[in-house]
Amino acid sequence: MPTVKLIDPGFTTADAGYPSMNFDNGNLQLRFVDWRERPVLVMFHDVCRFEWSEEPDDYLEGEPYDGTCVIWKSGWVPRDAADECQHYRLNFNACGGRLDVACVSFAVAEAKR
Repeated sequence: MPTVKLIDPGFTTADAGYPSMNFDNGNLQLRFVDWRERPVLVMFHDVCRFEWSEEPDDYLEGEPYDGTCVIWKSGWVPRDAADECQHYRLNFNACGGRLDVACVSFAVAEAKR
């Protein structure tokens, strides 16, 4: 059964604007403006799967509707990548969307307006 672990990734998705994404060469670039009107850039490395959901209704117990968490034992990560990738879930409450990403790592980069 999947379990949720809340994390502090170094940014917040609470009350953030609608994100934009770019996938290139196995890496996913996520950009959005946070609640303080600051641009945020997150780079997900070695992505094996990602998905944007509009207005999800399948929250797990303990999952924040406005934050980021790791989903353990989710079954969502492709089997051949399960030993390397982790399932991250980013919930954007203001725009009602959710980003699921299975990747090896991620980093917050300096974003410019």
